[in-house]
Amino acid sequence: MSEEFIKHHSLHDNHIHGLSYTDENFETELKLDIDYIHERHCDRTPVEFVVAPAWLIFRGVMSYRASLIRTCPTLNGYLGIILGLKIETVDEDTFRYTFSLVGDDKLEVEARSIALVIWGEDVVTQQQSLSTGQRHAPDKQRQLAPSGPDAPTARR
Repeated sequence: MSEEFIKHHSLHDNHIHGLSYTDENFETELKLDIDYIHERHCDRTPVEFVVAPAWLIFRGVMSYRASLIRTCPTLNGYLGIILGLKIETVDEDTFRYTFSLVGDDKLEVEARSIALVIWGEDVVTQQQSLSTGQRHAPDKQRQLAPSGPDAPTARR
């Protein structure tokens, strides 16, 4: 399923706004809060993007490592920008997800599954990210990309 994730969901240029980790009752989860670009209209003038606030959720997290260097975090308003994602099989139940980020930053997660859940409205914009006003409270969640045996079920 992880290879399918890469084939169907480009994360290139998606902005990361936050990162959270929970460990409750031996269930571990790492969640990235991102601006998910799910349509690119490069043939239009000006270029337009369809962007929605989303969570990239890793479940069954075995380990994670982040290198995020920010000298002026309030200037950008985000933690990083995803350039690429490489997925490797660690064993039959675990995958290593390695994100290349702008500025030689890197995020590596070993987990059982990954899911992409869009939690806000689509916005058509000329930017590849959303403003704070365009990101509202989670109300209309829809899961796009489950992967692994414990992937969450979609809520609409």
